[in-house]
Order: sequence, then C-alpha cells, then structure tokens
Amino acid sequence: MPCFTTSWDDGHPLDIRLAELLASHGCKGTFYVPSPSSGMEVMTPAEIRQIHNLGMEIGAHTVSHSVLTQLDSLRVRQELLGGKEWLEDIVGSPVAAFCFPKGKFNPRVCRIVEECGYRLARTTVAFRTDFNFQPSAMPVSFQFLPHPRTIHVRHALREGNAVGLFRWASRWSFESDLERLSAGMMQYVSRSEGIVHIWGHSWELERYGLWPSLNRCLKLLTEFSSLRRMTNSGVLDLME
Repeated sequence: MPCFTTSWDDGHPLDIRLAELLASHGCKGTFYVPSPSSGMEVMTPAEIRQIHNLGMEIGAHTVSHSVLTQLDSLRVRQELLGGKEWLEDIVGSPVAAFCFPKGKFNPRVCRIVEECGYRLARTTVAFRTDFNFQPSAMPVSFQFLPHPRTIHVRHALREGNAVGLFRWASRWSFESDLERLSAGMMQYVSRSEGIVHIWGHSWELERYGLWPSLNRCLKLLTEFSSLRRMTNSGVLDLME
C-alpha cells in the first residue's frame, strides 16, 4: 500500500502552525522534540499535547540534542531514555519513535536505540521510497528545504547512500525543485508499494518563506488518493 508521511525535528514552537497545516489537509506527521535541557527553543508541554491531540505522533530527539556517535554508550542510553521518559510523562502514552540529532548514527547507537524500547529511529538518508529498510535506521525521501544538487550529492556520498543517489538520478532526473520533486515522488509511489517521506524543520519553513510551497505540495495529495496519510510509526505498522 503506498503511503505518505512527514517528520519534523527540533520541537520549535512553530510546530503548532505546522501541525495545524498538516491536519487541514488530512495529513499526519511525527514531531521529534528534544527536552528544554538542549538549550533550544522548544514547545511547552501544553503545546506538545496540543500537537498530539491533533493526531500527530510525538517522537523523542534526546535530552541535550547531542550527536550520539560522539558519546560513550552509557551517555547514549541516558540521552535516549531521558528524552523518551520526559515526553511520555507529557503525552501520557508510549513514545515509540526517535530521530538522530544531526542525522548521525552508527550500528552501536542503533543497537542501543532498540534496547531502549524504540520501535524506529529516523535518519536523514535521502531519496528512498521503498519499504525494505531497517526500523532503527529509517530513511527519508527528501528534506523540505531547497538544496543545490551538489549538496545532495555530497550528503549521499558522506552517508554511503549510493542507492539513494542512483534512484534520485534514475527515477527523478536529479530534480531539486521541492514542488516538482514532491509531485514526481507522489506519482511514482502511487503506482507502486512505497513511501513518500518528507522531513524538515518548522523554523526553516519560516526563515525561508516555504509555507506556501509546503501548502501546495500537500494540496497535491488530492490527486493521489491511493496514498495513505500516516505517521512514521504508522508506516512501520503497515510494514509489519
């Protein structure tokens, strides 16, 4: 079953506006929120509950927003459990999804993620639309932020993402325009079994004036009724 999901990092207060926009289009998203100990501007507990009540998933993003690959295993575990428990106290339900700060992960960290009770951990490995992925290293389709083609290539090479780079070239002709890439991926996935997974940051939407562009992309979904709208964990439920 083809599906559409979104995920949004850092828990900025603008996530409220973003969640309302998604809900207005019948869409869902997973919002990855670090604790206030991160020093970042994050939503209040009441705002987090407001997003959760709109049907969005709340995922963890560590306590301090530290790069986990740079920490010893004990500290990694503390970051993973601390962020999870803080959010579970707020929303009153299990937090099953996690997102790696800065997109940095390795096999050791993925193993600890699983041991800490998360069902999935989202990465920034791009241009993927297939269901066959490791839940503790969930890939994405693309970031909702304009990047030059050279940046996409650099990221793919740094992450060892030759598969994503090849699919971006062969399926979508190195398209980098956000709206055309959205349309191309929706069209491709609607004809097959797969996922369109858009991710980003609400503060970037504001800084770069991307709200109208995202709104138009979400409107495109009306042309692809076969795409089921779901959270990141909903995608995993569908796989299982």
